[in-house]
Amino acid sequence: MVVVLSLLRRRLPVSVLVVTSALAGLSGGFALLLMVVAWSSGRRIVGAGRALGAFTASYVLYVGVTVAMTWPGLRPLTQVLFTTLYFLATTLVPGLASRYWTQRRTLLHALQERKHS
Repeated sequence: MVVVLSLLRRRLPVSVLVVTSALAGLSGGFALLLMVVAWSSGRRIVGAGRALGAFTASYVLYVGVTVAMTWPGLRPLTQVLFTTLYFLATTLVPGLASRYWTQRRTLLHALQERKHS
């Protein structure tokens, strides 16, 4: 499953991000893949609104699945807080960093082309 998702992350960034988020909520073994997929999705999802929707859906699935799986063990509010912080650090930050890096690189290329024209 990890290999398939890893291979599809460039062609279907939104779908793979959402599916990987749900799987990471079920099993911590998908955490590293989620970071890679978040980086790739931040770079490949076209449009800020679409990216916002994809990352929001993946957040809701990740938190929902994680809380559902550990509900009896911890207080739900505490679990949501810790899960949110973990998601921000491992998924949203790489996604935003990748998006920023890609936009910056595109802008620099456009400026260089304009300078040489």
